[in-house]
Amino acid sequence: MGKSDIKYRIFKLVKILLLLFALAVFLLFLNSFGIRIPCVFRLLTGLKCPGCGTTRMCLSLLHGNVRAAVYYNKIVPFLLPPLTIIFVRQCYNYVFNGKFVFSKLEHWFFIISIVILLIYMVLRNIF
Repeated sequence: MGKSDIKYRIFKLVKILLLLFALAVFLLFLNSFGIRIPCVFRLLTGLKCPGCGTTRMCLSLLHGNVRAAVYYNKIVPFLLPPLTIIFVRQCYNYVFNGKFVFSKLEHWFFIISIVILLIYMVLRNIF
């Protein structure tokens, strides 16, 4: 693995991150004008998905209002810190090893997170 490989992967990763950042800025721009992207799951089923309220949650977190963030979505704010750690770790693995390597702990975290999100979806539609 040469320095040019690492530079190429860093460049590729930066492009992806910039694209995601631009998308987030665009969505925040739309939201500032009251244009919201509807939840397709809710439109089709009438039920709230585990992600409903995530836009308002993110806006609350950007304003430093954790209480409001948890009000809008009770689960995702608690999943964000470990997901961020996993994301940073995987970016590091990609840049320096050229591949994504998930540990057993990360695999279990994803499985448990999916189960928790499904339970949350059921409970939020019952109560």
